[in-house]
Amino acid sequence: MMLNTNFIAGTLFVSIIGMCATGVTWISSTLIGVDKNVAVMAVKIDDNSQKIDELHSMLKPMWEEFTGRTYDDNLAGFNAAAVKGQ
Repeated sequence: MMLNTNFIAGTLFVSIIGMCATGVTWISSTLIGVDKNVAVMAVKIDDNSQKIDELHSMLKPMWEEFTGRTYDDNLAGFNAAAVKGQ
């Protein structure tokens, strides 16, 4: 008999090992791709943050001139009367 139990068991074992290796390879490549995307987004976020800081430093003097007030970026101090309940 050509299809004995040892042949069938060996074939199933090799198939399962092959599927596991394929799954591990797919997971690894997916995680590497996700890691690359996260790194790209981190660079974009840092770049945007820098641009926002530059815009803030550029607009702050114009806003202070327009409103006639000077702000030290301390909003808690700005609303001190509200905090004290007055």
